[in-house]
Amino acid sequence: MNWNILGVTLLQLFVASQARAELAKLGTFYDFMVRDVCIDSDGIIQRSLIPGDAGCTSTRNMASTDPKFYYYSYIYPANASGGKCSGQPYVAWVSYPEVRNGVRRVVMYQDRGCVSIGSASFGTLDDTDGMSVRWYEDGKYAFLMSSWSPVAQSYWITNYCSANPTNSKRFYNGWIASTAALPATGTVSALVNSSASGSVASSDAASIPTGCPPNGYRNSLVVFGRDSFTYKSGKTLDTIISQKYTNGVPGATYPGNAEGLERIYYTDQFGITRWEKWAREDNVDTDGTTAAKSAADLYAGGKCSRPYDFKSAITSDMTSGNLIDDGSLYKEAYVYKPTNDRYVWFLTDCADFSNTALVPGGFDRPPISTSFSSVLWN
Repeated sequence: MNWNILGVTLLQLFVASQARAELAKLGTFYDFMVRDVCIDSDGIIQRSLIPGDAGCTSTRNMASTDPKFYYYSYIYPANASGGKCSGQPYVAWVSYPEVRNGVRRVVMYQDRGCVSIGSASFGTLDDTDGMSVRWYEDGKYAFLMSSWSPVAQSYWITNYCSANPTNSKRFYNGWIASTAALPATGTVSALVNSSASGSVASSDAASIPTGCPPNGYRNSLVVFGRDSFTYKSGKTLDTIISQKYTNGVPGATYPGNAEGLERIYYTDQFGITRWEKWAREDNVDTDGTTAAKSAADLYAGGKCSRPYDFKSAITSDMTSGNLIDDGSLYKEAYVYKPTNDRYVWFLTDCADFSNTALVPGGFDRPPISTSFSSVLWN
């Protein structure tokens, strides 16, 4: 008997059983935060398959007990990456659970692949990469707690802080994505989320202060729904679409003077599958670029396909016309019923990660989220 092979097999089966136990509670937004992996009848990961492949007949959420974290690559148009990564078509984005001190969170990590795929530098942090930490609370909401870039680690604190000034619960509901329970297909919901943002230098992430924000909290409108959506890759997937405006009106469901919003598309198979940035017609970047010009540049670059259309009544206080694709940009008009204000919003930036492929050579890397402050896990 080959004891080495037996040992490896027993280890694989143990890891598979641990993963099943860890992920016994399903049917919540957690399923849409973490990546799926293809497994065989023994629960062992099939590294050569991607969810959606014909041979991938069974899947589960990626588990913290998986022996290695691996990445799918996403292919942009070669001329659409922009900046330092212009011409480099690969982007890796992985969403996996990480446990510290018995506390589990979901880490989402992006590597733009500014170096050759498979090289030692791919999968290590550089000045184009980013990460975020998300979690959910049973019976309440799923939310973003913190985000990381090579420049700063940002975080959001909420009124949970009054009872939890020193532990990670003060970051709960920092940036709400959805209810923890999966929304019903075809529904749209809205709420006003109150939080205070802060940031520290990435090299000093451990210095996130304890205590509550001295200047109170800021309101933002969150709108989320669930529907089938067809991505740039042609995949049509069950999707939770969540958008957060930079402002919100207390006691109402319209964004007031907000000039920007971010929209994130979550799927069970891939976690975050698309990201969008929208700007109101009167928004002008610091370099003088108008929202309409940014929208036209995005459209011409071909990075993304047609966005989701919430149609007519987005909330009880806000309606919209149909999404307009005039052959040069995407835009949509909103009417705020309490004030009768009317604004046109433009899609100004986007990243679609649905065009999945296995990274050449396999590409294993350990988690690099140790750059995140441990206060998110206490």
